[in-house]
Amino acid sequence: MNLLAVPWLELAILAALCGAPLASRLRAPERAYRWGLVFTGLSLACAALAWIGFACGVPAHDCGAQSWLFGRQLFRLDNLNAPLVPLVALLHFLPALATSRAYMRRFSTAWSLAAEALQLLVFTCAEP
Repeated sequence: MNLLAVPWLELAILAALCGAPLASRLRAPERAYRWGLVFTGLSLACAALAWIGFACGVPAHDCGAQSWLFGRQLFRLDNLNAPLVPLVALLHFLPALATSRAYMRRFSTAWSLAAEALQLLVFTCAEP
């Protein structure tokens, strides 16, 4: 199996969606920050791999969760949004990475991950 044939776009969205409730349940701000940074970085890596797969011409397949949940592929990459999806993930990763210990209690990693998932969903929506 080709590494680029994995549904990376779905995994990027899923990483942000799963990381938000996990980070919100942690009470220690340092632990929540670290886990939020892990999930944001994972989402960035998956989004970058989805873009690389699109740029290399790997065809989008219907074996992902979208065809099972919706019956069709609602979220996909095209020529316009393919380079923007990793940038959206990067825009959430860099502020999380640059947050210092003094502001760690004020930075909500859970809300940042939820906003990242929502923005990824909006940018990759194929149908209005």
